[in-house]
Amino acid sequence: RILITGAVVDAEALSICEVAEEMIQQRLQVVCSVIRTDEEAIATIQYASYVVVILSRGLLRDPQFAKIMMAVFLHRNNSGSSPRNMI
Repeated sequence: RILITGAVVDAEALSICEVAEEMIQQRLQVVCSVIRTDEEAIATIQYASYVVVILSRGLLRDPQFAKIMMAVFLHRNNSGSSPRNMI
Protein backbone atom coordinates (compact mmCIF):
# COMPACT_ATOMS: atom_id res chain seq x y z
CA ARG A 1 0.00 0.00 0.00
CA ILE A 2 1.19 3.50 -0.87
CA LEU A 3 0.10 6.50 1.16
CA ILE A 4 0.15 9.93 -0.49
CA THR A 5 0.04 13.26 1.29
CA GLY A 6 0.92 16.90 0.79
CA ALA A 7 -0.54 20.33 1.55
CA VAL A 8 -4.01 18.86 1.97
CA VAL A 9 -5.66 22.08 3.22
CA ASP A 10 -4.98 23.68 -0.17
CA ALA A 11 -7.58 22.60 -2.76
CA GLU A 12 -5.12 22.67 -5.66
CA ALA A 13 -2.48 20.66 -3.80
CA LEU A 14 -5.11 18.15 -2.66
CA SER A 15 -6.25 17.74 -6.26
CA ILE A 16 -2.66 17.04 -7.29
CA CYS A 17 -2.44 14.39 -4.56
CA GLU A 18 -5.62 12.76 -5.84
CA VAL A 19 -4.40 12.78 -9.45
CA ALA A 20 -1.08 11.29 -8.33
CA GLU A 21 -3.02 8.61 -6.43
CA GLU A 22 -4.92 7.62 -9.57
CA MET A 23 -1.81 7.63 -11.75
CA ILE A 24 0.31 5.59 -9.32
CA GLN A 25 -2.49 3.13 -8.68
CA GLN A 26 -3.11 2.62 -12.39
CA ARG A 27 0.58 2.33 -13.28
CA LEU A 28 1.72 0.09 -10.40
CA GLN A 29 -1.52 -1.81 -9.77
CA VAL A 30 -1.25 -1.35 -6.00
CA VAL A 31 -3.61 0.13 -3.44
CA CYS A 32 -2.98 3.85 -2.91
CA SER A 33 -4.71 6.35 -0.69
CA VAL A 34 -4.49 10.06 -0.02
CA ILE A 35 -4.00 10.86 3.66
CA ARG A 36 -5.78 14.04 4.72
CA THR A 37 -5.59 13.85 8.54
CA ASP A 38 -3.29 12.53 11.23
CA GLU A 39 -6.07 10.13 12.26
CA GLU A 40 -6.08 8.62 8.75
CA ALA A 41 -2.29 8.34 8.90
CA ILE A 42 -2.40 6.51 12.24
CA ALA A 43 -5.13 4.16 11.00
CA THR A 44 -3.35 3.21 7.76
CA ILE A 45 0.38 3.53 8.41
CA GLN A 46 0.74 -0.06 9.61
CA TYR A 47 -0.29 -1.29 6.15
CA ALA A 48 1.93 1.10 4.18
CA SER A 49 5.03 0.17 2.27
CA TYR A 50 5.69 3.70 1.07
CA VAL A 51 4.69 7.26 1.91
CA VAL A 52 4.81 9.70 -0.99
CA VAL A 53 4.87 13.42 -0.21
CA ILE A 54 3.75 15.73 -3.00
CA LEU A 55 5.78 18.93 -2.72
CA SER A 56 3.95 22.17 -3.40
CA ARG A 57 4.03 25.82 -2.43
CA GLY A 58 3.09 26.35 1.21
CA LEU A 59 3.60 22.72 2.21
CA LEU A 60 5.97 23.48 5.07
CA ARG A 61 3.54 26.08 6.47
CA ASP A 62 0.63 23.64 6.45
CA PRO A 63 -0.16 22.59 10.05
CA GLN A 64 -2.16 19.56 8.88
CA PHE A 65 0.86 18.28 6.94
CA ALA A 66 2.97 18.67 10.08
CA LYS A 67 0.45 16.62 12.09
CA ILE A 68 0.41 13.89 9.44
CA MET A 69 4.21 13.69 9.33
CA MET A 70 4.44 13.60 13.13
CA ALA A 71 1.94 10.72 13.20
CA VAL A 72 3.94 8.82 10.58
CA PHE A 73 7.28 9.35 12.31
CA LEU A 74 5.93 8.57 15.79
CA HIS A 75 4.39 5.33 14.56
CA ARG A 76 7.57 4.50 12.69
CA ASN A 77 9.64 4.94 15.86
CA ASN A 78 7.20 3.16 18.17
CA SER A 79 6.45 0.01 16.20
CA GLY A 80 8.19 -2.62 14.20
CA SER A 81 5.91 -2.14 11.19
CA SER A 82 6.67 1.05 9.33
CA PRO A 83 6.81 2.23 5.76
CA ARG A 84 9.96 0.99 4.06
CA ASN A 85 10.63 4.29 2.39
CA MET A 86 9.65 7.91 2.46
CA ILE A 87 9.63 9.28 -1.07
